[in-house]
Amino acid sequence: MKYGLSLHTEPAAEPISLSEAKKQVEVAEEIVLHDDHLTRLIITARKQFEKQTNRQLITATWDLKLDRFPLWSGDSQNQSTPKPIHLPKCPIQSISAITYTDTSGVTQTVSTSVYKLAEAREPGEVWLKFGQIWPIARFEPDVVNVRFVAGYGDAASDVPEDMKLPMLLMISDWFENRMGEGEVSETANRLMQSCGYGDEFTQYGVPFYAAR
Repeated sequence: MKYGLSLHTEPAAEPISLSEAKKQVEVAEEIVLHDDHLTRLIITARKQFEKQTNRQLITATWDLKLDRFPLWSGDSQNQSTPKPIHLPKCPIQSISAITYTDTSGVTQTVSTSVYKLAEAREPGEVWLKFGQIWPIARFEPDVVNVRFVAGYGDAASDVPEDMKLPMLLMISDWFENRMGEGEVSETANRLMQSCGYGDEFTQYGVPFYAAR
């Protein structure tokens, strides 16, 4: 099943402060000549990190669109078990709402009594509670929308230091070599790989979703 992912509410801050970037490239705090350029590099480095690791650093809200609710699967004893909804960002803070279009074409909200969030998992998962079933949705694309909040917190200080290091390396590399801006060094790539959590959507033999 295909899925769509769109940013609903952007993060209110960047994971690297301008002061941290200046210290990394050895520019004195009082020198403002490079501030605009460094700010652009911070944003570019953050986007590169989040794209490569599938992590959300500063709190943001995302919409995951699905063509249906998960199907049930049978095990070796022919017992049906529900599949979870996998959330393609990490870490997950909360579920804002799960909505769907019913067979009459009306948007409905799934009660929180129906599902629970396994936010400690990577990627996060939404599971049916015991004895519950997903409602019947209209058969059409993007009929289900899962709005969720992800990120380590609202401020740069909430982001783990080991995740800041590859971004700082990218910023210093691009600052020193503007002709190579956008290229990622082998060291930064290795560090980002160590921060990634894998991808439930592409690394399994039969992925639950297929990206559009």
